[in-house]
Amino acid sequence: MAATNLPDILDPALTRPGRFDRHIVVPNPDVRGRQEILELYLQDKPLADDVDVKAIARGTPGFNGADLANLVNIAAIKAAVEGAEKLTGAELEFTKDRIIMGTERKTMFISEESKKAVELDPASQAGGCCS
Repeated sequence: MAATNLPDILDPALTRPGRFDRHIVVPNPDVRGRQEILELYLQDKPLADDVDVKAIARGTPGFNGADLANLVNIAAIKAAVEGAEKLTGAELEFTKDRIIMGTERKTMFISEESKKAVELDPASQAGGCCS
């Protein structure tokens, strides 16, 4: 018996007949399944009135049970750090977005120091590649 999330990269010697003859595919949960999983993980958390579990479930396509557990845990930690008594919908949404999109970048601008370094580099003033 074995399990993998990446069957496409398994060595063919491992997957040839006689090794693992039965393959059972367990897909990620649909929106209803995600809602039920979220309700399970949220049942022991104090929730604010604005928490819409169905909306969170709709906004997490592709999430598996472990991803949803992680979302709830990170949101609960964020709420505790901020001194909140209840987990809010905003904290769950923020955490969901952070998981999906990554951490926020503070700026997309080039610092003055970086601009000066580029200006001083003779190669940057060459105007292009060799032709």
